[in-house]
Amino acid sequence: MLYTLLGAVSVSAVSALLVFLVRRHFWHGMPRWIMPATAGLAMIGFSIWNSYAWYGRITSHLADGVVVAATFPTRSPIEPWTYMFPRVQHFIAVNMAGRARLADRPDLVVAEVIEFQQFRNVVRTVHLFDCRGRRMGRLPAEEPRFDDAGDITGIDWAAPSAGAPLVATVCGSV
Repeated sequence: MLYTLLGAVSVSAVSALLVFLVRRHFWHGMPRWIMPATAGLAMIGFSIWNSYAWYGRITSHLADGVVVAATFPTRSPIEPWTYMFPRVQHFIAVNMAGRARLADRPDLVVAEVIEFQQFRNVVRTVHLFDCRGRRMGRLPAEEPRFDDAGDITGIDWAAPSAGAPLVATVCGSV
């Protein structure tokens, strides 16, 4: 957020300086209100551009093997243009290079899920994906336990609709 503020202030200052130079050297009759209006419009324009460019900047720097599994377009009444042109402010990626199948149960896959949100820290979690049952669950902090049938216990399985894009991404090529 600090970089957004510094960028907006910098763009505003440069645009105001350009208007000042034009007014001083070329167009002496330019109204005085043009300089602050230009600076304000430049600041607003930069903020809008920066919000829309965030997703592209982040995804272009993802490590090899990290695949975007789900995006969540945002619309806001504070930014009415987002109803016409929604922007991605939150997405979830999966580290496909680091996923692993369980030796005893090849239909179960362990993979790292990475959640990105604008202006928030990145959250990394490890999930277990049941490719046969088309579900996913977060692994417990302690060592997983198995029941007599060989099933893992203590996993809070997500609703099938909640993890569908992630399950499709992880299990699609297993």
